Amino acid sequence: MKTPISQSAAFVSELLLIRSDGSETLLTIRIGFPLKRGQGWVCPCEIDGLEPQYVDIHGEDSIQAICLALKVVRSRLSSVINAGNTICLPKDRGHPLSVSLVRMLFGVD
Repeated sequence: MKTPISQSAAFVSELLLIRSDGSETLLTIRIGFPLKRGQGWVCPCEIDGLEPQYVDIHGEDSIQAICLALKVVRSRLSSVINAGNTICLPKDRGHPLSVSLVRMLFGVD
């Protein structure tokens, strides 16, 4: 299931993806507010500009759901960088983010 992420998401960040072919895409990362669903919690997340919204991330409680959503984002951004692409802040093209900086920004394992 995919819970819509409202304009008032819990977390929104914009990054610039510069692909190895030189094309550029603005990425908008949205992590929605965790919601109680059945016995557990779900947290919607997406990286708009890279992939469609992911299925809801499930956790035992709200903290786990949001931490797991951040882990999905961190993993996807790291794999994009490891594939030879560059991710940077939109206003700071000269300073690409490393995988270790992505881990720091979006939480480490």
